Amino acid sequence: MIKNVLLVFCLLFSTTLSADLIEDRKAAKQKAKDTGGDYFTFIKVCNDGFMGACNKLALLYKNGTSVKQSYTKANQFFSKACEGNYADGCFNLAESFNNGLGVEQDVNRANSLYAKACDGGNAAGCLSLGISSNGEAEPDQDAAPSPTSDFFAFTKICDDGFVGACNSLALLYKNGTTVKQNFSKANQLFAKACKGGYAEGCFNLAESYRNSIGEERDYSRANELYAKACNGENAGGCLNLGIAYDSGQGVDQDYLKANELYTRACDGGETGGCLNLGISYDKGKGVEQDYSQANELYTNACDWGNTDGCLNLGISHNRGKGVVQDFEKANELYAKACDGRNGKACFNLGLAYTNGTGVDKDLATANRFFSDACDSGNTTGCFNLGNSYKTGTGTERDPGMAIELYTKACDGGNAGGCFNLALAYADGTLIKRSYPKASALYAKACDGGVTGGCFNLALNYAIGSGVRQSYTKANELYRRACDGGNAKACFNLGISYTKNTGVKLDYVKANQFFSKACDGGVASGCFSFAVMHQKGRGVEQDYNKAKELFEKACDGGHQGGCSNFTKLDESDIEDSSNDQNKSN
Repeated sequence: MIKNVLLVFCLLFSTTLSADLIEDRKAAKQKAKDTGGDYFTFIKVCNDGFMGACNKLALLYKNGTSVKQSYTKANQFFSKACEGNYADGCFNLAESFNNGLGVEQDVNRANSLYAKACDGGNAAGCLSLGISSNGEAEPDQDAAPSPTSDFFAFTKICDDGFVGACNSLALLYKNGTTVKQNFSKANQLFAKACKGGYAEGCFNLAESYRNSIGEERDYSRANELYAKACNGENAGGCLNLGIAYDSGQGVDQDYLKANELYTRACDGGETGGCLNLGISYDKGKGVEQDYSQANELYTNACDWGNTDGCLNLGISHNRGKGVVQDFEKANELYAKACDGRNGKACFNLGLAYTNGTGVDKDLATANRFFSDACDSGNTTGCFNLGNSYKTGTGTERDPGMAIELYTKACDGGNAGGCFNLALAYADGTLIKRSYPKASALYAKACDGGVTGGCFNLALNYAIGSGVRQSYTKANELYRRACDGGNAKACFNLGISYTKNTGVKLDYVKANQFFSKACDGGVASGCFSFAVMHQKGRGVEQDYNKAKELFEKACDGGHQGGCSNFTKLDESDIEDSSNDQNKSN
């Protein structure tokens, strides 16, 4: 009676578990392949108690997809889903009664089911109930829906006491659909739905408090509402309250409580609950570490369309955590997650093709997956693809595309992208040289943890390239880079202490940094440390130690170290420890 006009309104609902995600992913993956896998997957998951899978199984029978069409069997599974409080199942069963599909037409029975669907959060059920009660004729299947029909239907049914319709009306206001966007009005209606015992209304109001949508951010209030939603069997409420306890957001951190809530969410069909509980077992948070249990939960999440579940299960197979190491299986799971636009999974698959791990090495295919990762928001994918275009690896060399990808990576918070972009501006090979831009990007890279960014920015401050010269600032950045493990920065800082450059002359401190530089593989650090021992500067004079360090410097390629090592007369030993490293 109201079929196509109504279905669009289902998109207004943020249900705790959208089975359509699975359908969309599987449809894309199975496009030219046998779709029988859907049937067996839904049978298994339906029998495990996931009512959304029962509804999907019913749709296979209704549409004759991979099984022989049977409205009777479809209605049996719609009924099972509905009895399990899956609102879409109630709506679909109502459609069968409304249109006489596999059952005798019964408008009253249909309306009863539309009402149950509406109370369960199915917007089309609310709208169907509104149209049916108004006695309106079935709309033209090809006609565009009235821009205000849903608003008036939801308003009427909300006023009649169907709190699910109040939630639907609130979503119209929240999203600005057919009415002017009004967060305050939306929250009033969410509150009305919540007060009337509609758990999803509590959940949506909690989201408003957590994300400061029409309300001042209040994590404590949000958690109260998540708890109310969870107690009303809203699995999303259990999940988000679990996340709050896991992170200590608005409550005292409590991993045990978080895991209890993740369990409730998972049992209620929220795949994020299964995933997060799996992570707890994986890391031993609030439970004894158990990779096998973690993988079982990742499997549940993955089977039900959660791409992070597939990703984490793939990582387990890649590393042999709780399973026999199997690179091919890992790649299969990465591919499944990547099909669902999981950027990290696409990136991992790109690495597999780059290194030939579980697949034949194929740099062109690797780039395709790096591109998929980048398009899905994974900035490391953008960075790696940028490197490929810079060097012509697996693709034609394209400096312009490399710059574009480094920029995208940097803008997305990838410090390596900022660093490579800075290098491009500094040397002018890929883009017009600009030292000020290079310095600004080195700063972003440094702040993002790339010690080379700190080191190169220090060099710029030391010589005044793109920034105002400041030895003090240079030394601050050398220290920051040195603390992060950049041995060249340690050496340069040591030189600053020997030359009174921006810091007070201090041979003892200089030796500390020369020692770190030497240990980090900088031959000049070993050489300078040797000279300090030979001269007795900041350390007790020790020719044997000096000779040992000259030898180490020589082994590292320092010619002065080789020369001094061969000189037996310490008076002939040359001191050439006055050159700082010039670049990273």
